[in-house]
Amino acid sequence: MNTNYPDTDIAVCNVAEEIQVLSAISQVSARMARNLLLFAVHHSTMEGETIHDK
Repeated sequence: MNTNYPDTDIAVCNVAEEIQVLSAISQVSARMARNLLLFAVHHSTMEGETIHDK
């Protein structure tokens, strides 16, 4: 017996879409963090400061 579950198919598609969105957000967040770090390093070296990693 072949039974289709349209509600389940829709739920799986929704979960897959949510995973893609969260992955994209994660990539953008990582890029922003890297850019902010580079900006802070560049800014501090221009003013003669040093950045100490914790």
